[in-house]
Amino acid sequence: MRAIDFNSQRDNYDFGGQIVGNVQCFSTCAWMFMAYYAPAIDARDDKGLCRYVDDVETSVGEAGSAEAMMREDRRMRDLVARGTKSMFFWAIHRHAIEGFLHREGVRGRCVFCETMTLDDVDSVLEDGPVIMGTTALGGLKGGHVILLISKARHKNAYYVNDPYGDARTRYRQHDGCGVLYARKRIERHGTRHGRVCRCMFWQF
Repeated sequence: MRAIDFNSQRDNYDFGGQIVGNVQCFSTCAWMFMAYYAPAIDARDDKGLCRYVDDVETSVGEAGSAEAMMREDRRMRDLVARGTKSMFFWAIHRHAIEGFLHREGVRGRCVFCETMTLDDVDSVLEDGPVIMGTTALGGLKGGHVILLISKARHKNAYYVNDPYGDARTRYRQHDGCGVLYARKRIERHGTRHGRVCRCMFWQF
């Protein structure tokens, strides 16, 4: 299994109650994802993760990637004005991840895709982790984001860093470091009509 340090969203800084850890799955996965490519980024560094959340969320801190993207996208701007958190947008994270990694000297680009099959994901995992969107995983009522680390050898399953914990226990177990999720679980909660709902990966 590829080694990628783990960070739990449960103890993330909540900006004085404005952004509870329960909604920081995407940001936490993005932070772990970037740490794989940039040695200067420590996946366990909650202060660094806090700076990343500040960058992708308009309601806290200083202007960053989210504000820059919203200036160019009226629809996104309108949705945020009506209460949607900017850190829920895949386009904002793609922009932010590229910015962070390029500043660290990492070449390439962050690719967002809604048309890949799990077989396609298997191929991408040979080169690096994949950020994946899911729904109702582990009994959660809404969407959730996880980090696929690698395909398990000789097993029809994936090693995953799940920032909320272990979905196999319906999240009673809070340690989601390198948990083994069956391919059927990923298919059920991360695909629709044979296609991965949403995912991102790095391409050199």
